[in-house]
Amino acid sequence: MKNVSIDELVEMVDSRYSLVTIISKRARQIIDGSKPLIETNTIKPVAIAIEEFYQEKYEAIYDYDKYLREKELIEKEKERKAAEVAAEAAEAAEADEINEEETIEAGRETEEVERSNNQE
Repeated sequence: MKNVSIDELVEMVDSRYSLVTIISKRARQIIDGSKPLIETNTIKPVAIAIEEFYQEKYEAIYDYDKYLREKELIEKEKERKAAEVAAEAAEAAEADEINEEETIEAGRETEEVERSNNQE
């Protein structure tokens, strides 16, 4: 791990307190079994979290309202994609129904032609 100064890290956030909070939360995730986001020789969770943060492998969201807006945008995108898939499925089902109706109608016409041919 490259020796990273605290000053370099603080420049990446708004305060030392935020930095400590960010690093400690990520270290806790690593302790709880989360895989490191970087390749490293160190086994110390705090050192891993610091290195990950320095390499910008994750970011902290300071603004809870921003977090909620981003989450809402993600949910809306999921809903839009689900609606798109549902519409495509409905179109496919409708096309299958039309094809089925055409097939049934063609079968009836064929039967009528065969009956008229048999009567002659």
